[in-house]
Amino acid sequence: MEFLLSYGWSSSALNLSNLPLGLYPTNPVKTRTSKSSFRSSRLTSIGAVSLLIGILLPACSRSSSSQSNVAAPGTGGPPAQAVSVLFLGDDFTRLNDTPGLLEGLALAAGRSIDSEMNAPTGTTLGEPQTTGDPHSSNPTSLNLINSRSWDFVILQEEAATPTIPFAKNNFMLPGANTLSAVIQANDPATTVLMFETWASDVGGQFCHPQECSPFFADFDTMQDTVSDSCMEVATTIGADLAPIGQAWQFARQRNSSILLHEADGFTPTLAGSYLAACVIYTHIYQSSPVGLSFTGGLPSITATFLQDAAANAIWGPTCGLSDYGTEFGAQNTLTLNATGNTGPGGVVKLTPVGLDPSQKRTFIYTSYTPGAFQLPFGVLLVDLNHEIIPRRPVLNGKSWVITIPNDPSTTGFEAFFQVIADDPFLPGGILLSQGVRVQICP
Repeated sequence: MEFLLSYGWSSSALNLSNLPLGLYPTNPVKTRTSKSSFRSSRLTSIGAVSLLIGILLPACSRSSSSQSNVAAPGTGGPPAQAVSVLFLGDDFTRLNDTPGLLEGLALAAGRSIDSEMNAPTGTTLGEPQTTGDPHSSNPTSLNLINSRSWDFVILQEEAATPTIPFAKNNFMLPGANTLSAVIQANDPATTVLMFETWASDVGGQFCHPQECSPFFADFDTMQDTVSDSCMEVATTIGADLAPIGQAWQFARQRNSSILLHEADGFTPTLAGSYLAACVIYTHIYQSSPVGLSFTGGLPSITATFLQDAAANAIWGPTCGLSDYGTEFGAQNTLTLNATGNTGPGGVVKLTPVGLDPSQKRTFIYTSYTPGAFQLPFGVLLVDLNHEIIPRRPVLNGKSWVITIPNDPSTTGFEAFFQVIADDPFLPGGILLSQGVRVQICP
């Protein structure tokens, strides 16, 4: 795999190591980065991937293994002990062992999940059943809730119930409310998490005996109703929502070749359950699963795609092109324009703007982590300790064109770019631009 780049390195290239403060200043300043900037080294855990210019990124081997497990902003890092999680659901939870998949993801991130599950076939949250009891009156479920203090209790409703207004209002909502009250009475600190289920593969209509859902023409129209109903119930009982169905919807729209449904059109394949576990992991830790080595037995390319779908469901799109360090605009007066498509096989064009003809030496620097180092003439926004490739000379008015590898396994990789130009008429002799972040999309 390689980025297809034009070279032409210059032996007279600007050498920052000759600057008065040296190459690596010791006075970093704070800059704002997106949540996904914390994922900058996660793909190193997938394996040695030669992402740029056909060379193995040697700097990746220098990154600490803990970098791939950094929590998203505001989480305070991973907890000191195992997170306890109780699953109450049915086949959607039990098949393929969703709790076990969640435990595997956590272990790959250097974390620990302690889970238990009660998920008999066809068990609902509150609807009276011909066999067994709904979770709201099920002795096993209630005993499990009261057996210890839980960090999370996850409630998963039967497949079609959220689509039938009568069943939702008379069984799902009351059942979830009863369970929430029992959970909070046992430990008010427990987070109740609604497991947003997924729609039928082909839509359809579902009835409870005489009360029916609308007819859904396809998966997407049914999923919209399922998602709305699960959100309504979660909001009403004061629970959080794990948007698993929305992650399925995103994954199906982006790559229909990855089958999430079994042949019956409802129950999950291993890929479907793995995606559910990724969403739950992302919600519990508020940390992206992209790059975690645990694949649950799936091909690594498939697992990476599903990891990204989970992150997308929680945070929305996190890939693409974005500026950072713009708050230093008074010091960094150049502009680096970035346009193009960061999906597999896409092309990105980087063009410096605001150069004067007298600026003979202009370079784009790139690293796989951002920086924020105060220099006499501006703020260096790339981390040259983790430089990906040598500085790239760019002529005035010209662009650097980068072709993204046509390989889904590169999903999530990030690179950070900045223009640096000499200017003999300035006291510091150097001009800088804002930073540009490029992250590869699925």
